[in-house]
Amino acid sequence: MHRRDLLKGATASVGAAFLEMPAVAASSSADLSGDLSVTVSQNGRALTYSQSAGTDLGDFVAPGFVQRCIRVDQGDSPLTIFFRPDRNSERVEVVFELGRMWGAANKRASHMGRYTATIRKGQRVLATVVAPNHWWFSRWRWQSSARPVVRTAKDLIEGKLLLPYSADASAFAEKPEPAGPATYEHPMDSAGIQIQLGTSGDRPDIGPVTDYQADYLITGSVASLAILRAQAEAAASIPIHLRDEVTSAPVDFFRHPNVSWYDEPNGEPWVRPYSTIVGADGKNACPWELSTSHDPALNYVPYLLTGDPYHLEELQFQGGQPLGWTSYHRSETGLQVVFPDDARSYAWSMRTIFQLAKITPESVPRWLQPRAYWKRIADDNLKWFTANFVNESSPACSVFHSATGLENLQAWQEDFLATVLGWAVLMGFEDWRRAYRWKLESTLARTNGRSGWPRQWCTPFSVRIYKSEPADFVYARKSPSSIWQKSWATAWESYRANPTKGVKLPFPDTVSWAQKDDPQLLLYTRGALALATHLGIEEAREPFEFVDRMAAKNKFTYYKWSIAPAQSRNP
Repeated sequence: MHRRDLLKGATASVGAAFLEMPAVAASSSADLSGDLSVTVSQNGRALTYSQSAGTDLGDFVAPGFVQRCIRVDQGDSPLTIFFRPDRNSERVEVVFELGRMWGAANKRASHMGRYTATIRKGQRVLATVVAPNHWWFSRWRWQSSARPVVRTAKDLIEGKLLLPYSADASAFAEKPEPAGPATYEHPMDSAGIQIQLGTSGDRPDIGPVTDYQADYLITGSVASLAILRAQAEAAASIPIHLRDEVTSAPVDFFRHPNVSWYDEPNGEPWVRPYSTIVGADGKNACPWELSTSHDPALNYVPYLLTGDPYHLEELQFQGGQPLGWTSYHRSETGLQVVFPDDARSYAWSMRTIFQLAKITPESVPRWLQPRAYWKRIADDNLKWFTANFVNESSPACSVFHSATGLENLQAWQEDFLATVLGWAVLMGFEDWRRAYRWKLESTLARTNGRSGWPRQWCTPFSVRIYKSEPADFVYARKSPSSIWQKSWATAWESYRANPTKGVKLPFPDTVSWAQKDDPQLLLYTRGALALATHLGIEEAREPFEFVDRMAAKNKFTYYKWSIAPAQSRNP
């Protein structure tokens, strides 16, 4: 299928009948006059929300459309309805959000359970939707039609908004398999996203982008387009949508620098989260389990493809989660630092912050945060990262270039972070280049064959770079320099002497992957080095070529790590 044919069909439903408006004959068009309204019926009680009774929060202006946003609340219900009709078309969108951040309404936090929403324009029923559940701080929407795909993968890659994906680099990629049915059929559906986000191991829904997104970007797969769109809708089911009811925007962490929605009372103020709501059995009534270390990349690519502000709004709620779920590091540093539990946590959290600081419009309606807000958060993290890692003299940082979790050097996570920081530089965040170049040194030392660490074992799952346990697993400065290994060579000697690592010497040859871990780990190192070649790091070229040859022998890759190298300057 040619790309032009794909785009013709790009407005198709993501798999849920309730997303589409019933067809209206021309003779009955007059029936569509009148006010938009929603009647929510539950347990014999009905509440009606009318657009005319709401508060206009301003328009989102995009190429090709202008979308309104009118907020409507009803009594003491914590359910808010946002009516979002277009000004220049017949398209209608209605968003249902459950939750309150402040005061008694938050203290009474509870899931909503099954209800029916009847959406009308005037007297005509546009849709009747049954929500089987509605989790606290989750949301869903009904839209009369999906926004069409209006941008191509080629344009987005050439515009440096996406990593340089290539069909040549994905020769051995297999089609991803979702964790469950990959369609979005009703509110609170997961569309094949792993609900227990902390589940270990690689999954199609985590990474720089999801494997479905990368498959579509590389191959134009219609099936993967449908899945990436369904999962973007299902992202709204994740209970992370904390909107400040005073401002109507996602919570502002500079206005509330120590706010937290940790599982237990912690932070000033503490907002009661979904995880405190238990059922009769005393267990969490909501099935979602969150993890900043496994944060899926669900809405950035859909927003780039369609310009739909719902996806941008989802990305903003996601950007707030690694800040708000705990205030520990923010309170300690006085900076809005995303949670640095380990390198992957920091990588995926900063992936979202960089994306928001790049693609959020400079001027937005009051129901969003502007670009400058997200850039300020990125700046806070640059200040923190530079002070505590780049400028730190401890061997953990000056020799091993490890960040941000020092309990063990997990090379694959270090490569996640190198890739994300490199992606930020690619997108134009030149102020992060020094931090990126510092972080890449870990990848280069493991792959250049000169550091004392064997390049055929370049992505160890876990390496202990200390001789006695550090006082702190984030801040190396809190421990004496003497506790750390002094070089990559001594770290290797300690590593290979551990019988649990399975090192057998000599290696069978000098060019093949000798590591006993899953070969998928090698893909992350390859991706970090491939990206480095696009950023002018000439010393990454030879290590990339070596690692690329090892990876090719394994005949295995993922679409989401199929990053092409830059063309050599000396062919």
